[in-house]
Amino acid sequence: AQIAARLGARRLYRYIADFGFIGDTRAGIIGEQRGSLDPPSSWSAIRLANVGFGQGVSVTPLQVATAYAAIANGGYYREPYVLMSMLDDNGQEYAYYMPPAPDRIMKASTAKKLISLLKETVDNGNGAAAKPDFATAAGKTATAQTGQYENGKELLVTWFAGFFPAEEPEYVIVIMKERGSASTKDCTPVFKYIADMIIKNKL
Repeated sequence: AQIAARLGARRLYRYIADFGFIGDTRAGIIGEQRGSLDPPSSWSAIRLANVGFGQGVSVTPLQVATAYAAIANGGYYREPYVLMSMLDDNGQEYAYYMPPAPDRIMKASTAKKLISLLKETVDNGNGAAAKPDFATAAGKTATAQTGQYENGKELLVTWFAGFFPAEEPEYVIVIMKERGSASTKDCTPVFKYIADMIIKNKL
């Protein structure tokens, strides 16, 4: 909240947009849901603080994965794509989609610092259960309120997003659980399981 106040509403909104959280990702998915955030001109001081720690920002798992990929890429944002090439009637491969050139959205030194902090979360923080057996990883847990209740308890959405190996990232994985608990154990073991399976299949 303090950092958001220092940045100001318009600058914070621009950074959120740079990470791909406004609109859709243009990944070529028909019916892709769009992230949403009301314009900064309507924000009060409290609203600015809330946005600073993610409250009231609507995003999709693909948007989160793309943002983490930007950190893993050393600060370069790349549009995701589902299908890069296809085969013609003669069995020859041709380019179906050529993603635009990446945009630098943060300094390389900033990305390096973020990777270090995210790695610390997995090594010694509440993301420890996400650590693969044979690789380093970097990531972060999250919990989102839904405003919906069941049996007197608010329904939550829990997340773990990260990438591995931490030093030279190759894979981004985002785990989201609807109707999650406040525990970090909802998603971190799933991240570890998928990462271990990827590593095992590469050996």
